[in-house]
Amino acid sequence: ARGSGTSVTEVNTLLQRFSQMRKLMKNAGQMKKMLARVPRAGAGGR
Repeated sequence: ARGSGTSVTEVNTLLQRFSQMRKLMKNAGQMKKMLARVPRAGAGGR
C-alpha cells in the first residue's frame, strides 16, 4: 500500500471484497454442480 497513493484501510477493504467474491464464485460453482446432478424434473421439463 505504501507508495501507491492508497491507504492501508483501502487496501484491506479491497482484499476483503476480493476474498468475498472468490467465496461467492466458489459457492456458485458448487451450486451449479449440485443442480447439474439433479434431474430436470419440474424445471420446465414438459
